[in-house]
Amino acid sequence: MFLGIGLVAVLCSCGATWLTRNLARAHSLLDVPTRAKPGIHTQLTPLLGGVAVYATFVALIFGAYFFLDIFDQSTILPKHLFGLAMGGALLMIGGYLDDRFRLPPKKQLIAPLAAVVVVMVSGIGVVFITNPFGGLLRLDSLVITLVQTPSIHWKITVWADLFTLVWLMGMMYTTKLLDGLDGLATGVTLLATLVLFAISLMAEVPQYDTALLATIFAGVLFGFLLWNFYPAKIFLGEGGSLFLGYILALLAIIAGAKVTATLMVMALPIIDVARVVIVRKFIRHTRVSQGDFGHLHHAFLRRGFSHMQTVLLFYAVTFLLGIAALALQFATVRAPHADLPSGKVRIADRVELAVEIADNQKTRRQGLSGRAALTPDAGMLFVFEKPDAYTFWMQDMHFPLDVIWLRGGRVVGLQADVLPPRTQDSRPQTFSPPEPVDSVLEVSAGFIAHHGVRIGDTVAYRASP
Repeated sequence: MFLGIGLVAVLCSCGATWLTRNLARAHSLLDVPTRAKPGIHTQLTPLLGGVAVYATFVALIFGAYFFLDIFDQSTILPKHLFGLAMGGALLMIGGYLDDRFRLPPKKQLIAPLAAVVVVMVSGIGVVFITNPFGGLLRLDSLVITLVQTPSIHWKITVWADLFTLVWLMGMMYTTKLLDGLDGLATGVTLLATLVLFAISLMAEVPQYDTALLATIFAGVLFGFLLWNFYPAKIFLGEGGSLFLGYILALLAIIAGAKVTATLMVMALPIIDVARVVIVRKFIRHTRVSQGDFGHLHHAFLRRGFSHMQTVLLFYAVTFLLGIAALALQFATVRAPHADLPSGKVRIADRVELAVEIADNQKTRRQGLSGRAALTPDAGMLFVFEKPDAYTFWMQDMHFPLDVIWLRGGRVVGLQADVLPPRTQDSRPQTFSPPEPVDSVLEVSAGFIAHHGVRIGDTVAYRASP
């Protein structure tokens, strides 16, 4: 399915780019070499390529949302997609005005800031950050309620909203400043999107809705790259270069706060942007917004690398960083948590899995919150002092679960495919057993169906030596 949808995105993007290129030429929206990129381009090149990327992506994601059943149990809501689309539209309008009238730097900030506000109002945001080496940093400790009625709840989650603002603006301006050579920003963003796609499809983290969005975006970028690679026949333009970072940042949030993985893949352009800002501000004492040829890709050109060699070098580094991010993600999933006791659970003499034991209030409250995922042969066993109808919820969870309710060494209830929240205003799902239980086993989604676990099955536990 993903391959077919990706191919459709490539074809639609190619067609939309061809149409946009002709419109830009007809309305004289062209990049002039002597004014915009002297020494790098020698001919007039149409702008507004970002309009083709935006229009194709938005049309395809709404088509997928309303016509494919993959979103039936998704926590990605229509209002989130409308927020994404409206924010992108603001970037396109601001980008067109800048490409047409060469806006001053302060006015160029209006559209990106407005896009971020629209995104936050739609309910997309980061309320926690996971450390790839373990741990969780919460950002929802300070909440200011603006309006609260039975049907309306408007609030400002101060640290979460500030982080979302910095994250989105940072990624947008990273891809904007990266867009200095043909196909550079498009190709690097494409590789980063493929990494998020792979993380979403890891067996332990089956986020098919996020994978679908990443598939569409990757296909759209590849279709545009066929026109944008050296020698470019069309440029992204101001709005397009911002839109790449905007969608990449949103995909990282929707994929379950995969901010760290995205930072790893985009490390080279992020470091380059930080270096340029420091040099301009503190060494040369010039405006940060004042363009120059101090970027890393310009340095490679000065050292004798060709245009294409420089771009391919950036691709290679990004690819290697992407492999490292995937390896770290996989290692994190499999890493044991040494601070918890462990053991083995055998269900009906059919399947045995390794479990971590949560047998006190602190560890039961933490549970699997903040974990990247579980392997198919692992789980967490919650042990209680006495039977009761204990309520569980999916606060700060990143992946779906199967829940097996236990009492007296037997299965008394089953709950499959419990979904995590993946947006700032998504209410965590709660669930309770059908009768009082004395222990609960949480495993990766699909475990119950795959192993044929049934009510009445015996469950035996033995501690690790």
